[in-house]
Amino acid sequence: MAASRSLLKLCGLLAFIGCGERQPTGIVVSISTDIQVPSEIDGLRILVRSHGRLMHDRSHMLGIGEGKVSLPASLGLVANELTSGEVRIEVQGLFGPQIMVARSLREALVAEQVQRVDLQLGSDCLGVYCSEGKTCEPARGCVAVDRRLPNPGDSGPPCDCNSYFPLCRGGLWTYRQRDLSTNIPIKKVVAIQEYAVMTDAGHGHDHGKQDKKGFVQFRLREGGLSRRWLSSSGPAGAGRISYEKDEHFTADWRRTSTSYFVPQRARLDEAHTAVGDLWTVEYDEFVYRDGESKPATWKRTDEWSVVDAAELRGLPKQWSHALCQRRLGLETEEGAVVEQIYCFVRGIGKVYEYAPGDDEDVLTSYRIPGCGDAQ
Repeated sequence: MAASRSLLKLCGLLAFIGCGERQPTGIVVSISTDIQVPSEIDGLRILVRSHGRLMHDRSHMLGIGEGKVSLPASLGLVANELTSGEVRIEVQGLFGPQIMVARSLREALVAEQVQRVDLQLGSDCLGVYCSEGKTCEPARGCVAVDRRLPNPGDSGPPCDCNSYFPLCRGGLWTYRQRDLSTNIPIKKVVAIQEYAVMTDAGHGHDHGKQDKKGFVQFRLREGGLSRRWLSSSGPAGAGRISYEKDEHFTADWRRTSTSYFVPQRARLDEAHTAVGDLWTVEYDEFVYRDGESKPATWKRTDEWSVVDAAELRGLPKQWSHALCQRRLGLETEEGAVVEQIYCFVRGIGKVYEYAPGDDEDVLTSYRIPGCGDAQ
């Protein structure tokens, strides 16, 4: 993060303070970040809306040099035509075209007064998609956009640091994902920022999950974002982690599909830790494409087993003590078989994932509140 301060100038309906001669009516927004520039974000997009209308949409390159902006920076907004009313400001941190992080705030303009507010693009908000009317605040997750009425939400069941998959609000994991066909690595960020109700995506069906709560997991990688609801059941140390619902988004966070798993789709079963253990999980999957009210429906059968970590050549030696479980997804409607191997370490979570012929994930860093971290 650069130590110098820069000033972003906006003129027009909302203008840089000093463009007018009268005592201005406006807002100064100080933008800062603890995210690495330009390795994690290299661009900044600023959108301003008033009474539902988009009044400003401008992008800036981040970094040092001609035409680039360094953070922290101050954004001065003055209303040339409005003397009162409300504006909503959204700041997005970009890496290429991909939205990596976004923050919003809503402020009421007061005639002939300039208000000052701080807005941080926090690393623990990387890849976090918040529903309409909410924004991600560092260390708090998704809260109401109106910063005068914060809504920290439910933190959920206590974090179990002895679990192979610590469901901890605020947890952040970073992976190096390698496409096995091209051998090109990309970065993947996984975060748990909410414990929330599985709200309806607008297609009119909830498959019995409307009032059910779960941990909301965000997965961000080049080309898109997914949001998943995870539930836990069973005793501590031998519980089961399951997927309840998935939402998939494009790089600009436009939703493309929603999937429901009834009753659930297995993620991890801590009751099975001995190499050679076998078990089967059956469930129905309902997939709604964007704008469609009728889902595609499949009956799924997943065959699970515990495999020997020593047999996985791609697993880093530091994780040789990991619990590794293989899923064979028998998709009965399509006849295709998908194989995935997941390796977990107590108090850390997933450290390795391998899909033969597809891709491979290796954990590079993690931060789990109350449990620990490693860079």
